[in-house]
Amino acid sequence: MAKIIRLCPHCNNVAPHSLEADQRTFKQFSKMDDQVVEEFTYHLIRCGTCSDLSLIGGFSIELPQALAKYPLIHPKAHDFGSEVPEDIRKVYAEAYRIRKKAPNAYAGQIRRAMEYLCQDQEAEGRNLFQQLTSLAERGIIPPTLAEMSTLIRLLGNIGVHASDIEVDPIAAELIDEFFRSVVEYVYIAPNKVSQLKDRLDRISGKPDDDDSESED
Repeated sequence: MAKIIRLCPHCNNVAPHSLEADQRTFKQFSKMDDQVVEEFTYHLIRCGTCSDLSLIGGFSIELPQALAKYPLIHPKAHDFGSEVPEDIRKVYAEAYRIRKKAPNAYAGQIRRAMEYLCQDQEAEGRNLFQQLTSLAERGIIPPTLAEMSTLIRLLGNIGVHASDIEVDPIAAELIDEFFRSVVEYVYIAPNKVSQLKDRLDRISGKPDDDDSESED
């Protein structure tokens, strides 16, 4: 079988991958407002550069013909959806590729993404510290995530300034987890809540403001 050329999520190299195994099963698939059962395909592939394994696949009716273009299932795809502002998505996607090879540069880019987040949320203040404090005071970021954001800011400062202190790969991975948690809270979770409310309204046939008569 011909090698599958695609980006490896482990080593961030575009490299040939070999197909190690595949499996098909059936899962529920959302089609309009209905749930139907459709074939779901898994493919286990191995990177020719780092030898690590990835899982690709999806519902067969949605998959492209080329394995190289199959969606990534594991490790979890790092990109954000359209509910996250484009500036943040773009900076994060560029930064993610260098997090292992250049942790200092990665930390600096995540700091930049935090600045975009503050701008989007109309944070007050002349610097990132003041802006993050503003978001915490307004309840846009809860206290725990506000502390995480401050740590990202400090590590980002280390990454962009001349210093004997450097951001190591472990710190870069923690920064990644922290930043994704902040984005999840500010953008993704509210979007999911809105979708769930819309779904509940369609199921119950009640308008959005009819909560007063609902039972606990």
